[in-house]
Amino acid sequence: MISNLLGVASVGSVLASANIMHRFLSSMAKIMVLAIVCAFMLCALLVAVFVALYFGLVRYGLDPVDVTMALGAVALLLTITLVAATAHQLRRFRDHSAYSLPKSNSPWPDLGSIVNAFIDGFLNSKK
Repeated sequence: MISNLLGVASVGSVLASANIMHRFLSSMAKIMVLAIVCAFMLCALLVAVFVALYFGLVRYGLDPVDVTMALGAVALLLTITLVAATAHQLRRFRDHSAYSLPKSNSPWPDLGSIVNAFIDGFLNSKK
């Protein structure tokens, strides 16, 4: 009887954690896809801005080679800034361990620790 209850409790715990993990991974995948699509759209807008600036400055009377050099320098500076910011965020992400995450303040008890305590007490009571 007790082994059946423990089996049901462990299966329920595994299924609940698998469902939570599945929802988490599904949400993360959706966020990543949306972030990639947004990045492509922002890149397209940035290219359109650079093209508009180029044609506007050439029409204004500047030399096309000078405009190309100036816009290339701006694009290079923007790229370096974005790469540095990404590297900084990756370093910060790596520095945070899983143990530094805050514990959840759930009103429900941790069933896994309750079952483990029950099993430990049940096995140690025979001695």
